[in-house]
Amino acid sequence: MPEDAIPYKYLLPLSEIVAAVTGSSSLYASSVQEIYRRLIPSLGDEFEVLLSSSKDSIVSLVGSDMAEAILEVRNGKADVIPGYDGVYGQPVFSTMRKPKIGREDDRDEAVLDTAGESFDGKLDKYLRDV
Repeated sequence: MPEDAIPYKYLLPLSEIVAAVTGSSSLYASSVQEIYRRLIPSLGDEFEVLLSSSKDSIVSLVGSDMAEAILEVRNGKADVIPGYDGVYGQPVFSTMRKPKIGREDDRDEAVLDTAGESFDGKLDKYLRDV
């Protein structure tokens, strides 16, 4: 990087982090919005939460899994399973068991993508390729 280049920070929107950690398929779900509204008034704007709020202050408001995910984004350690053909990419954090890709059947069994491959198979393939 040239000496006079402006440094950058790769971030994900706070609502996407919250949705991924809670397992919500919607950024507008009441559970996602409730956590978002708990963080912002207490810690400042979204950039303040994502870039400089202490882990302890985040943990006290929303728990350790959410705090770890925010810190992973802050420290550039969050992974993203890339999207394709109208399917959005999905963030993956160390505190997560499975991000929801595609749709979930009524019996809450396997999470499937549009090709019908289970998430575990897709994640294994992704991790081999990385």
